[in-house]
Amino acid sequence: MNSAERRFALFILAAFLAVDAILIAATAASWAALDPDFFGIWATARFLQSHPAAEVYDSTALGAFQQSLRPHFTAVYPAPYSPVFLLAIRPLAWLPYGGAHLLWAGVTLAAFLGAGWAVLRRVDFLIILLLAPVTMLNAIYGQTGFLTAALLIAALLLMPARPWLAGLSLAVLCIKPQLALLMPLVLLARRDGKTIATTTLWLAALAVLSGAVLGWSIWWDWLVTLASHGQFIAQSRDQLIGIMATITAAVLSLGGGLMLAQLLQLGAALVMGAIVWIAWRRVDKNLGDKNLAMAATMVGTFLLTPYGFVYDTPVAMVGALLFLRHGRAPNAALSGLELAAVIFLLIAPLCILSAVPQPPATPIALLILFAVITRRMLRPV
Repeated sequence: MNSAERRFALFILAAFLAVDAILIAATAASWAALDPDFFGIWATARFLQSHPAAEVYDSTALGAFQQSLRPHFTAVYPAPYSPVFLLAIRPLAWLPYGGAHLLWAGVTLAAFLGAGWAVLRRVDFLIILLLAPVTMLNAIYGQTGFLTAALLIAALLLMPARPWLAGLSLAVLCIKPQLALLMPLVLLARRDGKTIATTTLWLAALAVLSGAVLGWSIWWDWLVTLASHGQFIAQSRDQLIGIMATITAAVLSLGGGLMLAQLLQLGAALVMGAIVWIAWRRVDKNLGDKNLAMAATMVGTFLLTPYGFVYDTPVAMVGALLFLRHGRAPNAALSGLELAAVIFLLIAPLCILSAVPQPPATPIALLILFAVITRRMLRPV
């Protein structure tokens, strides 16, 4: 890293530190009245202690329980979580809210940083991940972005050398199945039958385990709930668009109609899927760069699905830095546009903090970065 690059990196890190300090101060000042997303996760775990597991999918019952825990909380956090996720969060009920939030954020952040280190292998990039705005936002919200990022990265790194672990990662990643939509294409392109088989076995084992603990009807109850949760998302679309990271959200926030958004989302999904397929086929034939294919998969995940939030995007930040690391190789220097695309994605999540409507920065940043990764990934060797 030359002196100009070092000064620029220090400037970016200083800006991230300043933003993080503001976020921490604002959170501390309003903590008593703050009900971040983790409250919904913790309340769900508490609910499972005293109610039949299937009732967690009854929004009326769950909402009344949440308000009994916090009388000032007048909304409701629904629980569209899969039975596997319900099983995983049950121990959180043993702790008070503050301790549970710290444990959840700390453990999942450690998993995310560990996965980031495994793929990036650079201390400076790890520091950027730690200080990036989306990292602080995810820690404050207490969402699942760290966990899903760690699982997706682990699957990409471990296939096909350790198919049992890669399969386990993918099976658990199905707690948010919309973030795993590209992985079947990746596995088929790599002709990775072992990981496909082990993923199937792990999914079956987790289904049996969760059914035995939570009740055998739990999976049917969850599938029924997904349909009603889709209606909830549709009804809340105006409130959720600003924190979503998808092409659908971008089109709607720019004034496009729902039909146009759905058509563009479908078209984008087909294009993204084709590009990722071609990229991994090239890797399988030793004609492409595996790191670029992984970066495209991490970023493209959010352009394929119509349902993904800004706090889900830590894995895309790893993809951006993996692309940046590729640009540090001899004869692979990034252009100004490519570097700007990486920086834009790192700072775009801050737009969700604005009190006034903003352009859909995160999905636009994801689209630009995917385009520049694709351009470099598919160029002749």
